[in-house]
Amino acid sequence: MSNPSKKAKFSSVVGGLAIASVFALLYPRKSLRMAGPALWAMTHKSLHEAIRVARDEQGEAAVERLRELSKQTNFKKPDAHGSTVLMYAALSHNAGAKIDFLLPLSDPLAKNSEGTTALMAATHLIGTEGIERLIPVSDVNARNKAGETALILAVCADAHESIPLLLPVSDLSVTGSNGMSLASLIAKKCQWPSLEQALAAGAGAGGPDLNGDTALIHASRRGYKEMIGMLLPLSDPNHQNDQGETALMLLARQMDTHGRNRESMELLAKASDAFVLDNQGRLAFDHAVENENWTALDILAFSAPIEKLAAAVKKAELDIETPAFELKAGSVAPPSLGRAKALLEAAAIREAMPALAESDASGRAHASEGVVVSRKAKAGRL
Repeated sequence: MSNPSKKAKFSSVVGGLAIASVFALLYPRKSLRMAGPALWAMTHKSLHEAIRVARDEQGEAAVERLRELSKQTNFKKPDAHGSTVLMYAALSHNAGAKIDFLLPLSDPLAKNSEGTTALMAATHLIGTEGIERLIPVSDVNARNKAGETALILAVCADAHESIPLLLPVSDLSVTGSNGMSLASLIAKKCQWPSLEQALAAGAGAGGPDLNGDTALIHASRRGYKEMIGMLLPLSDPNHQNDQGETALMLLARQMDTHGRNRESMELLAKASDAFVLDNQGRLAFDHAVENENWTALDILAFSAPIEKLAAAVKKAELDIETPAFELKAGSVAPPSLGRAKALLEAAAIREAMPALAESDASGRAHASEGVVVSRKAKAGRL
């Protein structure tokens, strides 16, 4: 005769196991923690140890340690931030051997909570070990949550060695933050060798960003003639941003440092309309005078068509009849009066053209001093 108490115990055990099985199917992670805290702790600990080794250790010793840990750890499993062991390895220096070992055990297409892939992580480093190994097995045009691809991240990180590797396999029409084209991002970062590589790969100058700035405008803020020379044939030099500013205006504001901007100004002045007005009614001449960039004003005066300059000066001489033009330096004057002053300054330079034209390169600075005197004498009539 069977024992009822034993049957009851057996039934309760079976029932408990059934409930536990259902719970395990519905909540696998919680069931692992509840059913075997020690086992979960061991797995958790080994994963973090693998992350530490991948991130901090190098060489064959790191690979051997990862090989040991792989026996008890799933390297495809992410940490709390969604990052995998492979991503941490990609962020480390001299990562080639570690990545070679981890690739067959990992998912290179995985993304963390920020949408970052292992390839994107590798763009933050100097050197190309990680990039070279990850490009063939990655989606190079994948975007993170900010909408950035590996190429955009490489540009932002000044990863000069990685950019040439990513250019041939990437979508070159991609835009970065603020709607900036690839050429705009590179110009803003002042990476003129990378700009040359991107244009040679077929990137193009791209369109304006959300502020209306083009790649040429970003290059003009930096003032480097190499970038301006590359972008001019691909751009509209008279394009105005949301402030109504052109590339010429922005460069006219830059203070000349040992003639660094002179060649850039000469390139832009020849290709641009110096009589375009910004949203405040100012010309490139005004931007030069307001910032005391006499080199820029000198170049603008010589580059402007004589007919346009003469007509503008004639109007400017009428504008200065008003007493409001007697405002002291630093005061806010009406745009038309500021323009009058700038144009008269340019006229003073233009009057000295023969003397400047006859001077050689070494004597140009001395001749320019005479122009300044002439400019001040002209301004004395105001």
